Amino acid sequence: RPTACPLVRELQPDPPFPLHCVRFSPDGEHIAAGGQFAVTVWEVKTGRLVRQVRCNGEVDAVEFAPSESALWAAGVWS
Repeated sequence: RPTACPLVRELQPDPPFPLHCVRFSPDGEHIAAGGQFAVTVWEVKTGRLVRQVRCNGEVDAVEFAPSESALWAAGVWS
C-alpha cells in the first residue's frame, strides 16, 4: 500500500485553469504543464513562474527537447 508523501510545493497557473499534462525537464530544474488555453513553465526549486504562453485551444501534451533548448506542445487548436 502506498504511503502518503508530504506536499512540498503547490504550483498554480495564473489565472488558474485545468491542467491536462505535466513534464519535468531533463535536468529536473523545470516543470511544464499544459492545459486549457496555456502552457506554463515553473522553476521546481522555488516554484517561480518562468513563462506562460497562451494558446487558442487545449494543450494535451508537453515535451522538453533533450537539450532543453525548446519545449513542444500539442493539442486541439481552434
